[in-house]
Order: sequence, then C-alpha cells, then structure tokens
Amino acid sequence: CAPDTSRTALTCRPPTGLPVFSVISIEVNQGVHDDFGRLFLAVFRSTFQTRDTIAPVLLGVHLVQGQVALQWSKAVAVGSGSVELRAVLDGDALGPLLPGAYSYSNGNRTVIFKPNTPLPADAVVQVSISGWTDVFTNAAEPFTGILDSRVHDGPALTLTSDVGSTAVFGQPVTLTAT
Repeated sequence: CAPDTSRTALTCRPPTGLPVFSVISIEVNQGVHDDFGRLFLAVFRSTFQTRDTIAPVLLGVHLVQGQVALQWSKAVAVGSGSVELRAVLDGDALGPLLPGAYSYSNGNRTVIFKPNTPLPADAVVQVSISGWTDVFTNAAEPFTGILDSRVHDGPALTLTSDVGSTAVFGQPVTLTAT
C-alpha cells in the first residue's frame, strides 16, 4: 500500500490484481497510525465487489417458429443491442430490413427477435447482431451470418453397447444424440 502525495488516501494494489467479479473484504486494524503516531480509534472494515470485465459471448443463433433466438453466455442488458434481419433474395441480394420487437427470457440470456411479419417456413435470412453488452457495459463481438429454415436435419439417437448396436439385459449402453 502507498499513500498519495497529500497523505490522506492509501492505495493498495495486489501484485496480481484483483479477481474479476469477486467479493473483496478489507480490514485496517488499530495498529495503523498517522504521521503523528495517533492510532485509529476503531477497526475499519469494508466489503465490495470487483467489476465484471467478461463480455457476453453469443452461443447460438436460431430460427424458431419465424423468429430469431439469440443465446448468450451471460445476461445482456435490455435494449443494448440490435438484430438486423434481411431476407436473402435470388442471386444473394438482400431485401429490406425487417422490423420487429424484442423479448427476453432465461435471466436475459435468451433474446428473441420477432419480426412484425413472421418468417415463412422456407426462409433464408441474413442476420446481423451488434451492440449487445452486459449491465457492466462489456461489449459482445458482432456477428453476421445466414440462417436457413429449409435445413431440417432433426436430432438422431445412436445406441451403442459392448455387443454392437443392440441392447442386452444387464449390459451398459450409451445413447448419443447428434
């Protein structure tokens, strides 16, 4: 710890820095004294939380029932970002921006962009996502990609066991979803 030039403030900096988003407690005991040798009258205690410096990460973008669902690694600030949605036309040309509204769920880790006119079942759209932050203003990376609702590869299950692709009573089996 080191005092400032006026000797009225003491700054303590740990050599490795403080951990992110952690509760820190500080205690100054009565053994500390000023320049005149006067001791503190009482123990000083303070507890605070360090700032979260980790940006939200976009985990997935999906077309769900004519809407675009964004899944984030952590809560995003309501209204902090935007979703720009444009239909992909013949020859990869883009249509006009599709207006819509946002809704939030899962503790603001899921954002739904619902176009005013739901997307058709065979939609191909370009989605651009930008400006999203968490409540600490940590900015997420922007994303642009093509979403195609014509791709309907459903999940598949595969069963494996010690005796091949059949289950035998008393033998362990593994179900794998793809």
